Amino acid sequence: MSTASNKEIVNKLNALFAEGDVETFIDYCADNVVWGMVGSPALEGKEAVSKAMKTDDFPDPPKIMVKNVIADGDMVMSDGTMSMKKKDGTIVDMAYCDVYKFANGQIIELTSYIIDLKK
Repeated sequence: MSTASNKEIVNKLNALFAEGDVETFIDYCADNVVWGMVGSPALEGKEAVSKAMKTDDFPDPPKIMVKNVIADGDMVMSDGTMSMKKKDGTIVDMAYCDVYKFANGQIIELTSYIIDLKK
């Protein structure tokens, strides 16, 4: 798949995440996807990623402001900020950078760097 196509997929994935559409997001993942959030153990496989994304901690989809999406070959980086409301009403503002690795139009690896902006 081309660099442009991978970049288009990441743009779509950002929109899906902001809509709370976990199922379609998961459809873009390979069965053996690995999602590493720096500072936490990696999630391995579609089922683990799906379960983590369906947490009750944040009942509403995040508000996302994408700053950059940069593609090179099978790698795409997306960064920006997001605001998420916890179920107790507390707002969490974060900066993020996601680095995707693709094979055949599917995510095989995702590394997320997330910083709480209020700390």
